[in-house]
Parts: sequence; structure tokens; C-alpha cells
Amino acid sequence: MKVIKIGLLVELSWKQSNDLVDAYAPPIVKGLRLKVFNADVVCETKLKWCKPKNWKAREVEDDVARILSDKPESLKNDDFIDNLY
Repeated sequence: MKVIKIGLLVELSWKQSNDLVDAYAPPIVKGLRLKVFNADVVCETKLKWCKPKNWKAREVEDDVARILSDKPESLKNDDFIDNLY
């Protein structure tokens, strides 16, 4: 039986490595196709044939302020997570 060494600690048989690729390759390829290689992205950014959509840049600080704006007063000074470290 041929064994394939992956990383430092994992050794897989040929069948196990094929099963691993069969399980993980389709969702990875689908994600790339939907997010990176979709028609809109390729047309707007790579080929420059399509008129770009009106994307609006957002600031992280603005989003954080918006999310935390409705935090209850009783939790405003809650530093439980900070004190864990």
C-alpha cells in the first residue's frame, strides 16, 4: 500500500487522499467560481468590458459604531472578554 505523507504528522493511503480531495475540491471550486471567477468580476475587473457597478467603500469604524449603538446601557462597560486575557 502506498502512503502519502501530508504535512508533518498525517499519513494517508492513496484511497484516503482521493477521498479527501473528492470531499473538499467541489466546494472550494464552487466558492472560487462564485466569488472570484464569476462573470461580473471577470467582466468588470479583468476584461474591463463592463461598466463597473457603483460599489461604495465602507469604513470598519463606522460599522462597529453602528452595531454597538444599540448596546444596552447595562452592558456598555462590559469587559468580561478583555479580562480573560
